[in-house]
Amino acid sequence: MKLEPSLLFDVATWIPDGRESVGEMVSAGRLTAGDAEDLALTEVPVSEDLSAPEMAVRAAARVLDGTGWDPTRIGLVAHGWTYHQGHDFWSPAHYIACRVGARARRRARPGHGPTR
Repeated sequence: MKLEPSLLFDVATWIPDGRESVGEMVSAGRLTAGDAEDLALTEVPVSEDLSAPEMAVRAAARVLDGTGWDPTRIGLVAHGWTYHQGHDFWSPAHYIACRVGARARRRARPGHGPTR
């Protein structure tokens, strides 16, 4: 009997090559001098063409490529963020799941689903 794993935990990142110095950000008004001091950063990664959810799609593709996991078996995609994700009132996690092919059907546990 062959057992298949039913749980996958892996993490990947996709960081853009572009960089912007904190000084440039303060000069452009995108960051206050006080916040720059609190963050203690010298530069941050910047993408001129990809949104944060698109970067997450690329990171998820790295995980799937590296593990060989079938994306249709994914039951949960978690995406955390601290900055605007491109649109108001939408779910980046659902967008990412769709883009990577995570279309697993949700199965209700006995006693927890709709009854007929």
